[in-house]
Amino acid sequence: MKPDIPKAHNEAPVASCENKLEITLVGHSMGTIIIDRLLRYAPDLQVRNIVFMGAATTVEDYRDTVDTYLDRHRGDGKGHTDMYHLVLHPLAEVTEQGVFDLAPRGSLLIWIDNYFTDPPTPLGRRVGRFLNVVPELRFTNVETRSNIHLKVFRVGEKYSYWNPQKHGDFGDFPFWDQHFWDPQEPTDETSVIHRREEGCPDQVTAGTGKQAGGPE
Repeated sequence: MKPDIPKAHNEAPVASCENKLEITLVGHSMGTIIIDRLLRYAPDLQVRNIVFMGAATTVEDYRDTVDTYLDRHRGDGKGHTDMYHLVLHPLAEVTEQGVFDLAPRGSLLIWIDNYFTDPPTPLGRRVGRFLNVVPELRFTNVETRSNIHLKVFRVGEKYSYWNPQKHGDFGDFPFWDQHFWDPQEPTDETSVIHRREEGCPDQVTAGTGKQAGGPE
């Protein structure tokens, strides 16, 4: 009896996965400091999108890390990186109230800038505030400026279903959805993005901004 001889196994060619995996880094508040550290210590990591929501990292760290990363990958032939800044309206920043409105008003970023730290220059202030990030954009390399996007949300109770009103509100929205980052996406009842209802699935009727079974 002849022993079984294993048949040759012809494997189908494996398609290259290179450039098919896209990495998006999303950070809120102090999470943006972690993204800064990651890009600083892994500068060759290929990232498609970087999203800062109410970023607590400093202007200086942002300039030294993210601006440098965008410049580094601008001409490497592997595709560009888009940077998104999502910030509260300046009025929402300064009017945010704490418990029973006992403490001075202002978002966490204002508290860090004004009370918890004493930055001697604007470079030490938080880049996630509108008043800090706008001047910084002037120093961006003109060749990467088109890859940096700034989205400022509306302020007011009537817009709160489609716009974060407090520093901690970003997690109440589908922050993983690119429509949420897009400055061109409407921030009113015509938006496909809205505040997620606690305990309810995030089901949106496309083009209406209404949640199925939600407010009319």
